[in-house]
Amino acid sequence: MKIQVDGLLDGVPHAQHIHVDAAGRCPGVAQQHNGLPSITVADGAPLYGGIGTSLTVDGPTSADHGLDVTHFPQAGSYTYSRTIDLDPNVAANLARGTAVLVVHGIDYNANGAYDDVLGASELDPSLPAEATDPALCGTYRPMQMAAVPDGAADTGGGSTAVAAAGSGGGTPSVVTGPVAAALAGGALALLAGFRPARTRRARG
Repeated sequence: MKIQVDGLLDGVPHAQHIHVDAAGRCPGVAQQHNGLPSITVADGAPLYGGIGTSLTVDGPTSADHGLDVTHFPQAGSYTYSRTIDLDPNVAANLARGTAVLVVHGIDYNANGAYDDVLGASELDPSLPAEATDPALCGTYRPMQMAAVPDGAADTGGGSTAVAAAGSGGGTPSVVTGPVAAALAGGALALLAGFRPARTRRARG
């Protein structure tokens, strides 16, 4: 899998996961948290589900390591590339279009740090919600079988080309590469700050 991220908060961990076992959708309606319109993990979970794969830079990739912050990217712009053996249930979710890519960690008030502006995280009260709230989200669609190389059914591999959300102007964006499904509609939604995100086609 390859993911390219730009425009998030620099110097802090950004947990990233493939979420599974729900509606296979990204949240789009902000709720009130600490008096501010925002989307938390609890808001998104009924739509995108629980963690199926933790996209760590090294070490384990299971759901148990979903908050293993020392093993996630810690930059505002980064390229993530790692070959991962997918859990059979994650592969099944990718095949039926109910897998969702979520990158976490937003600077909601643009002050250059994770703070308590949105309150505490529901996942770990010792962390601010900004550290765990979803920042970028994209749903997957099953690939045509003809596009999957020989043997990919066992590993979840395959080549895709998708689009990025929020090009230019410092707006966060993501480009994903080889994975067992393509992002539905060729776009990722920007959740941080809930500004409308423009989209562009990823370079092939």
